[in-house]
Amino acid sequence: MSEESSADGFFTNYLAWRSEMLGIGLENTYRSLREMGLVKSQRDFCRFLSRGPGYLKEFRRAGRDMVKVSAVTVETLQSRLCAIKARVPAQIAVELDDILEDIERACRVADVIGRGR
Repeated sequence: MSEESSADGFFTNYLAWRSEMLGIGLENTYRSLREMGLVKSQRDFCRFLSRGPGYLKEFRRAGRDMVKVSAVTVETLQSRLCAIKARVPAQIAVELDDILEDIERACRVADVIGRGR
């Protein structure tokens, strides 16, 4: 394996690793987006994530709040919020920045907890 392809693999793995968060973080993000009026219901939020209608409900079941959310789902969430942020007034963009920072924080928490297991 060449040094260059090894480095590419490292960065790909690093980015995927950074994108994981826990179910509790997804729940908190849902609440924030609902308070802002960007989603109306859990089902609406699941559509926003390109997931099935019961996706969030699975994380709400007893003991599932500490399960990791897939990197694809987190990346979809982040990219859609960034796309919305580019099209809204500055005041709303600031609120979306706060939510995006919360998502990053949730990813760091998931990493710390994952290292302890």
